This record gives sequence, C-alpha cells and structure tokens, in this order.
Amino acid sequence: MGIVGSVEEAEARAALKVLKALADLYRGPVVLEMDCLTMVNELKKEAQSLSPCYGVLCDIKETLKVFSSFKISHVGRKGNTVAHELAMEARQLGDLRLVAKVPDRLINLMQAEWPDQNRGDPNPATAAPSDSQSIPASTLRIARRSALFPDAGRQIRRPDRPCESRRRWGFATPPLLAIVRSALVTMPGTGGATVLDDLEWIVVEEILIRLPPKDILRCRAVRRWWHSATSTDKFMLDHHRRQPLLPILSHAVDPQKSHLLFSFDAGAGRQKLCPVIRTYDYRKLQAACDGLLIVSYGSMADEYVCNPVTRKYARLAKHQPERVFYHRIVGFYRHQPSGGEFRVLWISSPTIYNAYHPNYRTFYYVIAVGSDSTRYIRQGCITQPTISSALELALRRGLPESSQYPPVHHRGGLHWKLGKYHGYDADYIMVFNTAAEKFRLMCRPARLGNCLQESLLEMDDTLALCSICSDKHTIDFWVLQDYDAETWSFKHRINLIGMDPSALVDPEVIISPRMAVLSGGEMLIRFTHRGVLHFDVNGKFLGYVKSQDGEQINLWVTGHYLQESIIPGPLFHEMREDDGVNQEPPFFVGL
Repeated sequence: MGIVGSVEEAEARAALKVLKALADLYRGPVVLEMDCLTMVNELKKEAQSLSPCYGVLCDIKETLKVFSSFKISHVGRKGNTVAHELAMEARQLGDLRLVAKVPDRLINLMQAEWPDQNRGDPNPATAAPSDSQSIPASTLRIARRSALFPDAGRQIRRPDRPCESRRRWGFATPPLLAIVRSALVTMPGTGGATVLDDLEWIVVEEILIRLPPKDILRCRAVRRWWHSATSTDKFMLDHHRRQPLLPILSHAVDPQKSHLLFSFDAGAGRQKLCPVIRTYDYRKLQAACDGLLIVSYGSMADEYVCNPVTRKYARLAKHQPERVFYHRIVGFYRHQPSGGEFRVLWISSPTIYNAYHPNYRTFYYVIAVGSDSTRYIRQGCITQPTISSALELALRRGLPESSQYPPVHHRGGLHWKLGKYHGYDADYIMVFNTAAEKFRLMCRPARLGNCLQESLLEMDDTLALCSICSDKHTIDFWVLQDYDAETWSFKHRINLIGMDPSALVDPEVIISPRMAVLSGGEMLIRFTHRGVLHFDVNGKFLGYVKSQDGEQINLWVTGHYLQESIIPGPLFHEMREDDGVNQEPPFFVGL
C-alpha cells in the first residue's frame, strides 16, 4: 500500500487490491460493500471526481468492469463485523488469503450477519440460501473495511506457519468469497516497512507511475529498489507519456531583472499555476522539448539546458559564426534514429538582411546536447527568386527565433508558419523532418480576408492554423485533416463580439495576440497587458488566468510547452545551494 494520506485513500487502495485478486478467480456478478460513505459516493459518481484518490478510484471502476455485473453499497460498521474480525485474525497470525473459508470462531458471527443466506442450516458448509430470500446463484459478495489495515505505521511479524485452524464455510450456491491479507499502511512520519516491499512489481508500478514527477524523486530516497525500479528507461518513458502537455506562461516579477515562468493546467475544472524556472535580465526561454528547457543566462548570453523537475542543467555548446553573422536557435528536438538524442537547430545569417544581394545566404547547423561539435546541414541561397525555388527562398530568408515564435512539434517534425516578405506571398508551412534532418514546404489553407494574426498550433494531435480577424471579432480554426495529402478543413469559430473591449484592445500599446492550446481544445489568448483570457473548446469565455491567490496578474503566453520528465539528460548536474556564489545560473532559487 505504501504511503497514504488519509483513511479514505487506504479504504480505496484496499478495495482495489481485493477486486484485482478476485478478478483472477471469478468474473460473475459481484457486490462491493464498504463502510466509508465518502468512497461509496465517489465511486457512484458519473462525473469526474475531484477526490485526491482520483487515480485509485479510476482503477477500481476499470477493475469492476471485468465482472458481469457489480453493485456498490454502503454498510455501517455493525453490518460489516465479519470483515473487521477477519482483519483482526490477520493482524494476529500474519498474512492470510481465505477463499470460501472462515475461522471456526467466526462461523456464528457470519451466519448472524447474513442470516437470509443461511436459513435452516446452522452449518455453513452445507447451508444453502432459501428459495424466497436467495440472491442470484452466481453472485459473489465481497465484504471489506479499512480495518483490513489495522496497524498503520507498525511492522507485522509473520508466523513461521500459517494458521491451520480453517474450515470451509461456503454455500452450495452462492459461495461467499473473502480475501484477506494484512497490510502495512505507513502514514507520513511513521517510518517502518511498507507492504509495497511484498507486492509484485506490476502492482507497485501501477501505483508509482501515477505519481507526479516530483513525488517519484521523493520515492527514490525511500527505498533502494524503488530507486532502481523507477530509473529504468521503460518506466521513465511510460511515466513521461502520462504527463500532460502544459503551456508555459511568463510573469515579470521585476521587468528589468527577473521573470518567473509558470506551467498552466486547467484539469478537473481548476486553474493551477506552477512555478517552473526563473530567467534574469533580458534573457529568455529559448526552446522546450520533452521536459527540457533551453534558457539563456549571463552577460555572454550562454544557453543552458535545464530539467525543471530534477533541477539539473548543462551548458549548451553553440556555434561560433563570423563576426558579421548573427546566430540564433530556431528549434529543439529529439533525434530518434540516434536513440532519442536531444539536438538543437541553429541558423547563422548576416546581421543586415538584404534579400536582393546575390551572395546573401543563411547557414543551418545542428548541435547535439552534451556535445561540443557543430554539424553543418545546409544553406539557403539563391540568385533569382522564382516560383520553382520557393524552398530555397524561404531558407535563405531564415526561420524565426524559437524564443519568440517556437515551432510546433507534430508527427516527428518541426513546423513554422511562413509570412509575406518582399512581395512574395509565402502561403506555405516550413517542415523540418527531425529524423532525416531535411526541410520541405507544406501547403496551408488559403488566406481568408484581412487577418490580424495567424498562429500555428497543435490541437487534439492535429496541426491547426488559427486566424484572428483584423477587427478582433472572430477567431477561425483550420485543421489539417489529412497530413500526408495536406488537406485542410474548417473546424470552428470563436466569436469575440460581446467581450469587454479593454480585454481585446490596449489603447497605449499595440501587441500581437499570443495563443496556446490546453488539453481538450481549450484556449489561452493574450491580446493586451491586462491578462490572459481562457476559453473553453466551444469558445465560451471562462475568465482571466489568475494567480494561486486569485489575483489577476500580468502574464505572457510564451508559446512553449512543458511535459514534465524524470528522464536524465546528458552531462547534467544538480543545482547546489552555493551556486549563486559560484556564478552558476540560479534558475530555481525560491521555487
């Protein structure tokens, strides 16, 4: 059972364990009786539960589906005496597993608790239910209560031999199945062994893999085998895939000194801002990929690759271009053919852009995280812009800096929306295949009317293009219906008419709208310095994104996303308390 935070959680985990054991033996109708009314009500809910035990409750509901039918009912403690006494038996004798058996001393108690099933025969081994009061012949009844775990925080010694004083007590039809095993629930601060040490790994994994990433790191400090088990590549990858993809928002703590970056989650109908990392001076969050962030720091604008969960980082090597060239990060990705190596896509271009100069060109490089070597992949150059050289013209122009306009990660590629420049209508999307490390152009939906802003996003595992009309009355969403055929279709429209004008237009400062997508299709949009607007999937305005104290604060949509990960990065080392003195980047101070 491990560490539990409440009696309700112990109740839920015990029920799950009993049901899983029963499912190995029986798949007919079943009745689950519990004396914890809170858990009974939560299990009967059809709507999403807000209980802290939500994960365990989901597992109980899924396990119940394997039975032909089931019923969940609440019984008082006086009506659940047999389960309590069985737990006391296990407390004295050690671990027990009773199938259609009961100790001799509990036979009379069992008959008294379920008298309608033992009428006419005092011997439970031969008793059968009456014709008028019987329950379906295939029904099994599970009676249990939190007393199955009576010794919280105390280690139970097992006897050398299990109790031999057991007697068969099941009915001819229906049988009563009782599965009892003493378990140790370690409450916080009690110490001692835990029942997780005795469970099979598949059971322990189902518990640990549902924990938040930071709780996984705490578990590693509790048991050596927990540390080993949660450090395998398979576990870390499976755990990472379960984490939500959360947009990153920026808050200026001191506009000229530091910014605090938050991840935003609106799961279970509740907004939650979680601090991720700090940036300093005018340095930026450069890129994000699979739980890792690239952040610049220091007077030399050095880049660091950081993992906000493990609070480890590594300095990123960068290309040293010629003096008249300007270099910038445009992408951050994992290269699957090399085993998932993290790589950074850089470009170097002349500091002064001159589209008409025949020798103007842009160079593209790749640097692997943890390596000092720079690898040139191609250049963009052309002498005469023609329709047949659209790709070369776009590469020659260069790609936007990832800190301002990060590419969209989708189907193993990085995607950028290209804009108009120098009379050339670039109605394309640039795609960088991260496996082959090659560029290509993709068609995009035709421009409709006069658009104020267009944003490329990923919505429900589909590439989407969002267009805000110039009067800020509507936002149109187009989705790539067929990725290979490059077929786009109109999805829906958000109507902004009726919104508070001050939320859409800032009379003092003109800024480009910024958008981000939440799980389920909800949207975050920032039009002004007033704040970030939150819309549901149908375009209904849900309110402003606020701080944990419920205050409306100035937030900026970065366009980056964080999917937390406990997967270690190359050449990472932990932050130390004296890092600030040693001039190391204090990314996590105060978090």
